[in-house]
Amino acid sequence: EELKLKYEQVIKQTKERVIDWEIVPMAKELISYVSDSATIISKGKEWKSREIGVKLSVTEVEKWVITNWEVYNGNPNDATLLEISLKNCWEVMWKIPKNNAFDRWYWDKTNIEKFEKEEKVNLHIPKRGKKTK
Repeated sequence: EELKLKYEQVIKQTKERVIDWEIVPMAKELISYVSDSATIISKGKEWKSREIGVKLSVTEVEKWVITNWEVYNGNPNDATLLEISLKNCWEVMWKIPKNNAFDRWYWDKTNIEKFEKEEKVNLHIPKRGKKTK
């Protein structure tokens, strides 16, 4: 029954877009047949205006050993996931490694100062924005 409703929604949206030349608001778009938690994720890339899916966070340590992974509904800000990633390290390994590297989207000055001071660890996170020479 649920799948039938999704098919009907696809047919309705296709008719609206292709035959009637209407714009379907994003809030009413069917994003995924499989996952109700999949969302539209804007990545800011000119050639790819949006991606559809969920956010996956993978924590790995030396020699590519994965210590944790987590799937998030929607598109939470990476800076808010920094604390979660470090706590996951503590839960799995009973310590936070002394040197940690994250991509630029995790950069948040307040969080970096907080964890470097409290946990006595080094966080290697490039600042957001355009790369300098």
